[in-house]
Amino acid sequence: MLAAGGGSVQFHTFHLANWPDGWTHKQVYDAELDMVHYAEDLGYDGAWIAEHHFRNYGVIPNIMPFAAYVAARTTRIKIGSAIVVLPFHHPLRAAEDAAMVDLLSGGRLMYGFGRGYQGIEFAGFDMRLSEARDRTDEAIDILRQAWSNEPVNHKGQFFEIEDVNVLPKPIQPGGPPLFVASVSPETIGHYAKKGIPFISDPIATRGRCMRAAEEWKQVAAENGHDVSKTNYGSLRGLIIGETDEEAREIGEKAAASQKENTTQINKQSAPLEKTGEFAAGYYYWKDRYLGSNKEIGTDFFWDRIWVAGGPERVRSIVQEFADAGYEHMLFTLGHYPTFSMEDNKRRLKIFAEQVMPHFQTKDRVAAK
Repeated sequence: MLAAGGGSVQFHTFHLANWPDGWTHKQVYDAELDMVHYAEDLGYDGAWIAEHHFRNYGVIPNIMPFAAYVAARTTRIKIGSAIVVLPFHHPLRAAEDAAMVDLLSGGRLMYGFGRGYQGIEFAGFDMRLSEARDRTDEAIDILRQAWSNEPVNHKGQFFEIEDVNVLPKPIQPGGPPLFVASVSPETIGHYAKKGIPFISDPIATRGRCMRAAEEWKQVAAENGHDVSKTNYGSLRGLIIGETDEEAREIGEKAAASQKENTTQINKQSAPLEKTGEFAAGYYYWKDRYLGSNKEIGTDFFWDRIWVAGGPERVRSIVQEFADAGYEHMLFTLGHYPTFSMEDNKRRLKIFAEQVMPHFQTKDRVAAK
């Protein structure tokens, strides 16, 4: 029995490219590409690729070459960046690279960006985390100019650009759609003023996601933006089985793996300056990721965070997001080798066959 309501929601896979012990980097890339192909065959709408540097948490340091390769190997699926860490890229180069991928993919690029947060990455590039927000804001202003039909003119704190005509131009008018990765409520409001939708982080509770949706709509509307098409999304863990009981078993395994990984990840990822001080502007991260949340267990994830359960329970959770205006759901799966390729493909298949048809889109119907 289908959950009441339905609606138009796009479903996507998320590709961190975590590097397990004993694997080569080529094996990681091949595995992620295999999942993209499988998702396209099942009718998923998009595949989002993460950027990370200097450790095994993720080994795709530049999304755009990988995205161009995905575009050449696929025909329909959209390709998203989740996210380009803009402080690490000169904005003119970032604009050129994204325009090329948009052209080569036939207009399939979605451009997720963020200021970044990992101290190890900023230290590696010899950059200050405290400057990340201002650098990102300047970069977005420059990208939007670069994707227009006018030369770029910008005079800011970090960049001074005069009459530069950035080529090529993307297929999508005004450039690929923008999304900002969001952990803190402040980020959502900051970019809602610019009309830029968000992608909520994977451990935000569903309640927090619902409040974020309302906040975004209110702030965007107050600043003159049309909120009839919200376009915001959420990154969620997908824990689905044929029954709630089977999904719960998968969830127990996922929670144990996540707890083990989170302890290590948070110690290495904490937004610390080279001085060892916690970076200004990242205090919400400190409270969320280095506080009591690291001790949460399976019940908390099951009840408040994951898209989890048998098909009927999962449909009801997705419906909750759809009712709040979420137009995109990005799904994380289990990391190798804790979860095999077959485990992850099975989850995608159950969702595609028993949940996805209830939330149709025009593009998905046209592809059939």
